[in-house]
Amino acid sequence: MSRPRALFLDAHQTLFHESPPRAQIYAEVAARHGLALEPARIAAGMRHAFATLPQRVDGHWRYTRPWFVRFIDLVFEQAGAAATPSLRDDLFARFATATTFALYPDVVPLLEAARPRVAVLGVISNWAPTLPVLLERLGLARFFDVVLASASEELEKPDRALFERALQQGGVAAHEALHVGDHPVNDLAGARAAGLDARLLLRGVALETGAPHDEGAVAPADCITDLRELLALLPAAGDGQASTALRGAPR
Repeated sequence: MSRPRALFLDAHQTLFHESPPRAQIYAEVAARHGLALEPARIAAGMRHAFATLPQRVDGHWRYTRPWFVRFIDLVFEQAGAAATPSLRDDLFARFATATTFALYPDVVPLLEAARPRVAVLGVISNWAPTLPVLLERLGLARFFDVVLASASEELEKPDRALFERALQQGGVAAHEALHVGDHPVNDLAGARAAGLDARLLLRGVALETGAPHDEGAVAPADCITDLRELLALLPAAGDGQASTALRGAPR
């Protein structure tokens, strides 16, 4: 593959992660409402909810607020408790706060180095419609030309249509783009099925399963452990590949 003109990145567990982990956040919020629940029980409830709930709940796409209301109720039901409206509101408020999330240390160095070397930087993520706001609050929105959240697009990885929409918005062809994320199916296989080059970032666990990825099923050459490894794949600064056409465009 020639040097890519576009670099697309996953969001959760690629750019940022919850700190503390999501199940612990749920437990902390529950404790303020008089519910003493172990994070392990909540994590088990999350795995059940992700495996059980359909893509749409009462017509609402996955990761929208109505979908998450059903998700929260099911998580607490599985943990042996009931989520009250005020508990749900507190959880939504907690996850709307940028301090709930932490950036990985390689993210800003990669983005600062990549920005002048590619025509398009983008995010393609299975995430809530609030993703652009979260990226802004985390100080990352300034880097990106294209941000696609599955709940807003009503498409989700590994559907090739979501990758194709990102390519269209970025004005690049599939063979000109590289996608990177932490999920072997959603990110690596999904992007390649849409014609993009891709790499798997080994950050840890998958949100949906709570279990480590099966690294043995992926060739070592397809994997990176630090986003800064991508710089070896990108055009050199000033070689004419990068463009400022999209910078400053509405996100």
